[in-house]
Amino acid sequence: MGLSDTPTCRFCNEEDETPMHILCECEAIIHKRNRILGGYKLAPIDVRSLPPGKIIRFIKDLGLDRTSDYIAVNHYSSRAVRQHQARVPAAESSPFSSNFEFNVTYEGRPEWKKGRSFWFLINPTGLRNVLSWLKARYGDHEVVITENGYSDVPDVVNDDVRINYFREYLTQVHRAITEDGVNVTGYTAWSLMDNFEWVEGYKSTFGLYQVDFSQADRPRTPRKSARYYASVVRANSLDVPEPQDVIMM
Repeated sequence: MGLSDTPTCRFCNEEDETPMHILCECEAIIHKRNRILGGYKLAPIDVRSLPPGKIIRFIKDLGLDRTSDYIAVNHYSSRAVRQHQARVPAAESSPFSSNFEFNVTYEGRPEWKKGRSFWFLINPTGLRNVLSWLKARYGDHEVVITENGYSDVPDVVNDDVRINYFREYLTQVHRAITEDGVNVTGYTAWSLMDNFEWVEGYKSTFGLYQVDFSQADRPRTPRKSARYYASVVRANSLDVPEPQDVIMM
């Protein structure tokens, strides 16, 4: 049995006069259990205001810390965290912008490039930080990265930006393993092919294979990133040749 959710690395905004001691938001790592038990979740923790281990003690009291064989991580993006003096209205709280309970807003940084999806910011070190935080917080648990991928426009086949995304994020995973000692045993690229992306529908795509949704038989074309990722898997290494461009017939 594994526990899975999508932790987004949150960084303390150093420009804030009163930065919070927030490491990373591993929001609802145990969310599958939470839905049964009433919504408890791991959340951004301000160590100045919350009792140490409050949520963790609750989990251990119920024995939930012994019900998982591994932790599964879905990760795409990062946010910086800024604490506010005035209360953030509950109506404005959003996973992508703010949290009224902790009175913080989430924001990007100028150097983080954007993907197609409105929420997508690229920060490869964020994934390493999440993995290292999990090890520091929960010990030497096995970790499987079950989702990680890049959001792009549908008609791009020679997707060099996606290739670079995978290369940079996998480099950070490798560093988490070799330098931080995180027990990462698996990685899954999201996704094999284009699909319906929630509120963005078919306007944003993550697939290694492009899907033409305008045709009844939904023809699939391997993108350049599919060739790259296949080479990485085959070689079990990031030291692979750059794939050739896809020539559309």
